Amino acid sequence: MSREEELRKAEERKAELERIRQKEERKRIERARIAEHEAEQRAIGNKLEKLGADSLAWFEVMPEHLIKVEQFLDQAEKDFEENAFVPFWTAMEKATSELGAFDNRIISIRDAFERYNNLAKEL
Repeated sequence: MSREEELRKAEERKAELERIRQKEERKRIERARIAEHEAEQRAIGNKLEKLGADSLAWFEVMPEHLIKVEQFLDQAEKDFEENAFVPFWTAMEKATSELGAFDNRIISIRDAFERYNNLAKEL
């Protein structure tokens, strides 16, 4: 084999090794892209799961707020009948506070619903 043929073959081997290296690099980049995408999807799924769990927890405590409101209003009614106005207004304030907490739960659930819908679109 002549010197020129040896050089040509060496160049061909070098070019082939470079093509293989580039192909492997493209595969590595694609695997990394897929892994990143899967991680993002898992993160979105975890957020969706948390939003659902939080909403359920908020929903489950809502009746407790209404029960307390009713108790405070019953107490306020008794206090009013007894002309005990300071305890009456205290009971009314507590009832109002519980209604506020109830309303906050509704707002939290609505906000979670909106975030859930927006995140679900990313899946």
